[in-house]
Parts: sequence; C-alpha cells; structure tokens
Amino acid sequence: MEDDAGEQSSFVTGLIQNRAKEVGVAAFDLRSAALHLSQYIETSSSYQNTKTLLHFYDPTVIIVSPNKLAPDGMVGVSELIDRFYPSVRKVVMARGCFDDTKGAVMIKNLAAKEPSALSLDTYYKQYYLCLAAAAAIIKWIEAEKGVIVTNHSLSVTFNGSFDHMNIDATSVRNLEIIEPLHSALWGTSNKKRSLFHMLKTTKTIGGTRLLRANLLQPLKDIETINTRLDCLDELMTNEQLFFGLSQFLRKFPKETDRVLCHFCFKPKKVTSKVLDVDNAKKSQTLISSIILLKTALDALPLLAKVLKDAQSFLLANIYRSVCENEKYASIRKRIGEVIDEDVLHARVPFVARTQQCFAIKGGIDGLLDIARRSFCDTSEGRETWKQHTLLNFGTRFPLVDAIREDVSVLTLLAEVLCLLDMIVNSFAHTISTKPVDRYTRPHFTAHFSTIRVVDRIFTRMGTVDNLESNSSTFMTEMKETAFVMQNVSERSLIVMDELGRATSSSDGFAIAWSCCEHLLSLKA
Repeated sequence: MEDDAGEQSSFVTGLIQNRAKEVGVAAFDLRSAALHLSQYIETSSSYQNTKTLLHFYDPTVIIVSPNKLAPDGMVGVSELIDRFYPSVRKVVMARGCFDDTKGAVMIKNLAAKEPSALSLDTYYKQYYLCLAAAAAIIKWIEAEKGVIVTNHSLSVTFNGSFDHMNIDATSVRNLEIIEPLHSALWGTSNKKRSLFHMLKTTKTIGGTRLLRANLLQPLKDIETINTRLDCLDELMTNEQLFFGLSQFLRKFPKETDRVLCHFCFKPKKVTSKVLDVDNAKKSQTLISSIILLKTALDALPLLAKVLKDAQSFLLANIYRSVCENEKYASIRKRIGEVIDEDVLHARVPFVARTQQCFAIKGGIDGLLDIARRSFCDTSEGRETWKQHTLLNFGTRFPLVDAIREDVSVLTLLAEVLCLLDMIVNSFAHTISTKPVDRYTRPHFTAHFSTIRVVDRIFTRMGTVDNLESNSSTFMTEMKETAFVMQNVSERSLIVMDELGRATSSSDGFAIAWSCCEHLLSLKA
C-alpha cells in the first residue's frame, strides 16, 4: 500500500486531549501494519512528553480534532503542531471521527491478538482518548489510501512507549544518539558519528527503523534485555549459527517487511469505470509482492536448518513460532498452485518486470495467456498487458484472499526478520569486528551499582539562545531545568553541565547548589 519511501518515516499519528491535561496518542505504521496507543497526563505546559513521542514516531501526517479546548496555560495540540511541526502535514478531522466506542470495536476486529491479551476489556475506560485517536486514524487511512484494513492483521500495543526508557528530544540531541551535534559544520570528510550511525550496519529498512526505535526508547525490562544478551552470547560462541543467520538474511531485499505487510490491506471494491492505469500499477505491485513472499517462504527451510539446535530463548522461540508453524507451508502451497516454481524475487527492474508477466502458470486465466502471447509479439501488446491482464489479475484473482486468511503470520515473519537483522547484522556484527577483549557483557540489577536500568534520561547542557520561542540563554536554561525537576524520579539519570552560566556567578552558584540538593535528596 505504501510507496517505497526508503528510510523515511511511515507513521500517521493522531492526537487528542481533554481539559484534565490527558493526551491520547495513536500512531499507525503503514509500513509494518502496527498500531501504537499511548495515553498519559501531560506534565509540562510546553508538551515535552508529547514532543518526545512525536520525535520518536517522526510522523508524515498528524491528525487532530478542531476542538481547541486545552487546560489552563496550555496551547492545545492543534496549535502545538502549527508551532513546532510546520513541515508535517496536519489533517483536521471532525470531532465525531474521534469516537472511542468505535475505536474499541475496530481494535477488537483488527488486532492480531485477542482483546483479552491486550487487556482491552479491562482498561477500556482508561484508554478512551487513544482509542478515539485510533478511530480517527483508521478512518482517515481507509479514505485516503483507498484500502480496507484486513481483520486480525494489526500488531497493536497499548502504552508501549512507557514500557521503555523515555529520552526527551533535547537529550537525544545532546547525547548525539541519532545525529552528531553541529554535523553540518564538520563537512563531508568528518569522521564524527552518532551512536545510531555507528551501529547502522543493518541490511533492511525495517531493521534500521527498529534499531533507531531501540536507541530512542531503550528497553527497561531486565528479562527481555537478558534474553537479547543470551542470544548475543550464543552468536559470539557459535560461528556456524552467526554466519548461517547472516546468509539467511542476505536472501531478503531491504523492503521485505513493507512488502510482507501489503497483505494487511485490501483495496476497496471498484467498478469498471474506475479501472485505470493506476489500478494496473497497483496490481503489478501486488504480483511483485506475491513473488517476494514466495522468495521469503522458500528461505524458511534454511532458517529452520540454522536454528534447529539454537539454545538461547530468543532464537529457540523464533524456531518454534516460525519454522514449526504449518501456516507458512500452507501459504507456500497455495502460491505454488498459481506461481511458477522457478520465479524468485529479482532486484534488476527489467528482470522483475519480465518475471511479473510470466510468473503466473499457464492455464490459470485464459485472458492472461492471450495477453502474454501479445506481450511477446508487439509493443502494443505490452500496453494490453498492463491495461487489461494486470487489472484482471488484481480484481479477480482467489490467491490474495487466501493469503489474507493467515495474514497475522506474515506480520510475525516481518517482525522476526527485522529483529534478526538488528541483532545479527548490527549488534553481533559490531561485537565481531572488535577484539575479543573489547566486549564484556553488562549485568543489569536493581538495589547495587553495575549498570542499572533507568526510566528516563534528562540532559541540560550548553548555552544557547532560543530565538524561535523568544527565550534568552538564561530563560532556556531555566525552562529545561524546570522540566527536569518536575519530571525526575529516583530511577532517572540526569546529565547537567554549565547550569547557571548565563547569569551572575553568585546567582548561578545558588541555582546549581539548590538543584543538586534536590536531586541528591531523590537519589537520582
């Protein structure tokens, strides 16, 4: 459904708030058919929590309601978007589109997991704002893209961003997590890199995005962290496993996750009046997606062979959930009844177009066979292929619907490929390129000092005016410091430098002293 936009964001985000300073956020990833829902109390009049989430999702479209009701001292989410995200497309939808009851029904029908597993029945009233935002987003996507979301195809998470460490946008910049500071001033020969650029050896776009997400919102769950570390330990001690997985992942093009999730969306019913070249192109893309799906399923026996004796929980779980899942073999059998066995995904555009024409077995469709003969004879026949045969395939063909019956396993496969890409091609690769004694497994605990998990990272560094908000250096310092003081907890990590430098020595010293006393009392 989504055009190939490289590594650009594919999120559509919906925002709504009430007078009690609660904000509901729904973020729909068009690339991976995932819906993330969050609802929280905005503790800052400058919407720092909301800005952090928007920085994380980096949406291409933000949907808001026309209602400008906002708590005292707050500007409202609509004005927030106008002021801080002028380059992002803002869509204003009627307040009636933000219907939490419809949102709950939609989630029950569309989520790949059971509603009870999502705790939807238990927390329905608690999540009413983000459910309302979800209703508006899905309504907009179906109208804008001309598709219908397939039932039980979405990966839905509630309150997902707060299961991870929260790093605000200012700290992300100061800590050079995604981009180096002042990168434009260093020139193209500069070797200064961010943490993201250092680890960005992933091969797929989905793996790269997952890496970025894990750096912006690191895991807090110690059990999950240790599960990943166990996997890395096994990869570092088992060369055959490491190189086997690397070989498996090389079989997939960079856009695999997006293509696998094509089947989560189906076009709305059309009449002969609206069948045009654009629909033919969509059908052509659909054939290409089926060919790539066949290529992915053909590679699963190699994955099974590589993971068969894996010991770590993460890899063993992938073996059980993917390699031993009979639904993949069922889908592969259905594809084999229609698509020629010799067809594989081709990276060269000319070869790919030719394969699309001859991918379907002879005798499946009479019109297709006739157009294929014309395709070989004349250039006019090629146009006939595009205008009629592909359209015929896209609108009438029993195979795509059959695949959609098990669409949730395709979403699972896309998630597994992205996760393996990040762990094998980024984390394990980075470790393997360093001397053996340069890698030490960290230990995460709760009550003594090794490396403990923190819930948030705050930074206050440097001295700079903020002309956009008409704030002096001192005012900027005080705003950032006030945000830290209002949101810090005993589980937070605070990095502060040059606090109070923008005022007199005595005043600056007094401010810094009092802030330190407060932070020490919290044991942060």
